[in-house]
Amino acid sequence: MAINTKYQSVVSEKTEGGTTYKETFYGTRAEMEELRDSLEMGVATDYGYRRRATVTQGAGAIYECAVEYSSTANDSNVVGPSDDFDKVTCTLDTGVMSVPLESLENYRTNWNYYLITSASTDEDVIPPFWETEKTTIIPEAYSGDYRWIKNISDLPTEKNPETGVSWEIVKEPTKPGVEAVDRITAVVTETCYFRTDKQASNFVVGRLNKIKAAYPTDTFGIVGGNWKCDRATVNWNGKKWVATLTYTHSGDDKGWDKDLYEEATI
Repeated sequence: MAINTKYQSVVSEKTEGGTTYKETFYGTRAEMEELRDSLEMGVATDYGYRRRATVTQGAGAIYECAVEYSSTANDSNVVGPSDDFDKVTCTLDTGVMSVPLESLENYRTNWNYYLITSASTDEDVIPPFWETEKTTIIPEAYSGDYRWIKNISDLPTEKNPETGVSWEIVKEPTKPGVEAVDRITAVVTETCYFRTDKQASNFVVGRLNKIKAAYPTDTFGIVGGNWKCDRATVNWNGKKWVATLTYTHSGDDKGWDKDLYEEATI
């Protein structure tokens, strides 16, 4: 049985001395006792200071938990009930993520690889594939005499057994030391307010580092790709429990790789 608010149980009263507020929930005994134990007494809320939580038996197996709040006329930091609870608001920001050179559409192997050769010739010959190749696979016609290496330390010390010639660098990288580039992407932060820390925690649980099946509540017109939850926080702001979820856009239409990241089920 889910926790529900009892019909016509909300009582709010204001007098010259202050305000009182009472709300009653119902469910199983275990649910009501868990609700009671989760509530911190003496803290300020939109209803006043939480003073008391009482569990009583209702009809049969149904139990009730009455939560009471009160504040005096001098409690200026406490305001009345708010309609902000459970409403998600979103903000748009930008973030930077690092993507490997190899993922770029115009990537060329010669950007970050050395080309080495052991060709049996007195003159170094630059093969035509050096300018156009996108992988480290050497075309078959040149495979015996050329190789790509990432670091100078990878240069073989032994001679090529087929040619009897030592390996040497014939072309250095055109973008030495560069392995990744920055990609600016959209970041959306969802914020929602709750009455209890448990409600706030339930809002964020199970989403971290996962792809959200549905987009964030507001994507600000950004289409294509998908979103991954990279940060979640729950905190008390003095009046409400604040839960936030931060989603990062994939930055392209391919989306975050679903082989690497799970999809959130909530």
